[in-house]
Amino acid sequence: GFRGWSGGARTSFFLRGDTATPGYLAGPLRAGTWHIVLAPYTVAPGGLPYEVTVTLRFGEPGRTPAPVHPPQRAGGRGRAWYRGDCHIHTVHSDGRRTPAEVAAAARAAGLDFINSSEHNTTSAHGAWGGLWGDDLLILTGEEITTRNGHVLAVGTDPGTFVDWRYRARDQRFGRYAHQVRRAGGLVVP
Repeated sequence: GFRGWSGGARTSFFLRGDTATPGYLAGPLRAGTWHIVLAPYTVAPGGLPYEVTVTLRFGEPGRTPAPVHPPQRAGGRGRAWYRGDCHIHTVHSDGRRTPAEVAAAARAAGLDFINSSEHNTTSAHGAWGGLWGDDLLILTGEEITTRNGHVLAVGTDPGTFVDWRYRARDQRFGRYAHQVRRAGGLVVP
């Protein structure tokens, strides 16, 4: 399966059974064919020189911790206006703050909820452990960053990955929008 994304935010990353670079999912490294996706946003007519170096270091297999996802519901105040931010980035994509720093900033700003919407990865879904509470609901989602536009998936089931590797001419938006809704989310083009 898809193990992560960092766009232009990183020049290197690592995967292990027990941990991974933010933006990537920890887990067993099984034998087989692996693919690295290079997706430069624009390429000059003359092409784009690039180099990929893969380093394998063998060691004891690490145990992959079970992710701890935020609860999908909160008590709230009943019917009322709630303040929140549905478009949040952390170090799990191109943000500069950790989930703990973002949660603290959300509380300081008086927000009732935030939506984890990293670019093309669900790695932050399990990184909010213990940062939610009666005063802050943390929703899980994704910013699906395609070649032709961005779509927010707000409030999807934790761990739901929505593929981003398509263009408008591929006529796949409806299929992926349906996937977001099936996962309990709201589609925001």
